[in-house]
Amino acid sequence: MASTPGVWMAKTDGHWWRGVVQGPSFNTVAVPFIYGTTRPDTTNTGLAVNGLTTADLTVAGTPDLTINDAYVTAHGSTLDKLWVKGHINFTASSPVTITNSQIEGRAFTGTAPYDAIVHARSTSTPVSATLSFTNCVIKAVQPDVGICTAMGERLGHFDRCDLSLGSDIIDFWWTTGDSGTKSIRGCYLHDFSFWANDPKHTNDSVHPGWSHSDAIQMSGGDNILIEGNNIQHFAASGVGDYATLVGTGNYTNGAYGGCVMITPSGYTVTNLNIKNNWIHGGEGQIHLAVQSGGSYNSGNTMTCTGNRHGVDAHAAGPYSGNYNHIFYVWDNGMTSQAPTDVVSGAVYDTTPDVPAALRGTPLPAVQYISGATEYQSIYQTSTPYA
Repeated sequence: MASTPGVWMAKTDGHWWRGVVQGPSFNTVAVPFIYGTTRPDTTNTGLAVNGLTTADLTVAGTPDLTINDAYVTAHGSTLDKLWVKGHINFTASSPVTITNSQIEGRAFTGTAPYDAIVHARSTSTPVSATLSFTNCVIKAVQPDVGICTAMGERLGHFDRCDLSLGSDIIDFWWTTGDSGTKSIRGCYLHDFSFWANDPKHTNDSVHPGWSHSDAIQMSGGDNILIEGNNIQHFAASGVGDYATLVGTGNYTNGAYGGCVMITPSGYTVTNLNIKNNWIHGGEGQIHLAVQSGGSYNSGNTMTCTGNRHGVDAHAAGPYSGNYNHIFYVWDNGMTSQAPTDVVSGAVYDTTPDVPAALRGTPLPAVQYISGATEYQSIYQTSTPYA
């Protein structure tokens, strides 16, 4: 097949080509991406969805990109094929979607310029004014204790995105009146940055100063959908204070923090739907947590259906060797739902970290742990599990 310069063409050698430039390989027989069936990774999320590289993108941001009403008027509500070599600050009063793009932050000295590579915290705008992403790569070229990958009350939908290298990956903050405007589907969340000098967590009683790194965190909300994502919550090797983490206790594989951390510190979380994800690493993998400072202690509702879990999380338990791996946990009083109303169809993943006899089998049922005053689903071994 002939190839035209500037246009990606599929050749019979199994690669995309643009002129004389060889691109990524492809399957000669197209395989559809099915949410919850196709496991997301670097080959089927972000720019790879449409066989793009950064050479196909237009550089935006000088150095950071503010998406305000004037920018939307000039460029439209769908922004395609951008290479943002800086941070995004979203303040527009109408919805915007970014597609087929890479957003990576920038180098800086001193304090981070924003609290996230994507900063969408303009609460003076309508709750419907959200910033969404489809087929995007969002990462930090200069990770920092003060930088998450994406954060804000005005984040919207993430669809088939590749996200990494923030202290947290996605933080959904909530405001009154927001409903049904947030989802994470078919995304690959991986390689967070770990820090041992986080000024927000100097009062941590176990590890003072350690960052509280989560793959997905939310402070409240209604009708959030988390579907078909590959959540690999392990610290990025060689980034930040990785050596401190893996050299302490049983964190040798970099598993730390929460895979899905639900912290309703000012709002309830209702109709949260977490389904058909692959969830590895972290500590409590799905955790509905009581928060200080005026939190709701009841009225939260969620369903967790068909999720597949690894047993490569950081273990914790009643023994000094750390034997317990916690998959689901919520504190007594946080929800009136019965455990069987919250969690169904959860199974062990089929990956090598899971003992062969357990692969694909049901997780332990959620039970009330009186000593911890929590409901938990626990995998417990008779010997320490690294």
